[in-house]
Parts: sequence; structure tokens; C-alpha cells
Amino acid sequence: MTIGLLAIRIAVGSALIGQAHGKLRREGRPATVAYFSAIGLEPARALALLTGLVELGAGLLLVAGLATPVAVAAAVGVLVNASAVNSANGWASANGGAEYPVTLGLVTAGMAFTGAGGASLDALLGWEEVTVGVAVGALLVAVAAALPFLAIRHRRLERLVPATAS
Repeated sequence: MTIGLLAIRIAVGSALIGQAHGKLRREGRPATVAYFSAIGLEPARALALLTGLVELGAGLLLVAGLATPVAVAAAVGVLVNASAVNSANGWASANGGAEYPVTLGLVTAGMAFTGAGGASLDALLGWEEVTVGVAVGALLVAVAAALPFLAIRHRRLERLVPATAS
């Protein structure tokens, strides 16, 4: 199980680091800000920076297997939002759908219950034991962190697209 969890942590952590790199590098920032603005996430510049930093931090923590509940909460919070945004395009990731962020989110959420495994800094520091309370708490923090961004986006989109009378 140790090697399996290490592989999962590296895969998910690397994916998050890659997403962060796209948002934080100089060439990617204008496109990310424009995209965030287009999907109703304002202030786009600040939220794009925050998202990139959270993805980077969560990815690094997951790869290292350090503070896994914190890393899970951060990653799942971002992935809940990405899933909501991408769901407008359906399921298939080939069409920009929710498949990729939902899958990453579920795998990451599972780590809240398994922990980082034996090949981790958590294990080295004696933080390997995972309780259901900590796992559930990490996921509740993730959802609580995602909700304000979903609300910001929803309010912004309501202003852009007025409701039609029935």
C-alpha cells in the first residue's frame, strides 16, 4: 500500500503543480485572468493568483506526503470549483468537461481517509495515523473553502445573464 499511495500522491500532486504553473507563470497569467473573468470569478487577478498558489502548495504537500489533511482540504476545495465550472461542458474531459477535476478530486478526497502512507514525511514525523474525524474535517473545510468562490461566480453570472420571465 505504501508504494501505491506514493504513486497516487505523485500523480495528483504533479497534476496540481502543473495546473499551478500554468496560472502563475508570466505567460499564463493574462490568459488565466481573462478566463476567470469570463467565467464570473471576480476579482479575477486576485482569485487566479490565489488559485495558483493553493494548487502549488497542495501539490507540493501531496508529493512530499506532508500535512496530508491540509493538502487534501486545499486540493479538494480547488477541484470542487474546477468541477463546477467544467460541468457546463458536460462530463468528457475531451470537451472541457468535469471528468478530470472530478476524478482528481475524488482520488484526493480518498487520501483524507488513507493518509499519505509509509513513504511520506507524515510517516517520518509520526503523523501517519488517520482518524475518520480528521478526514471528514478536511473534506468539510474543503467544501467550506469552495462555497464562497461558487457564490461569487453564481452572483456574477446572474448579473451577466438576467433570468427570463416564465
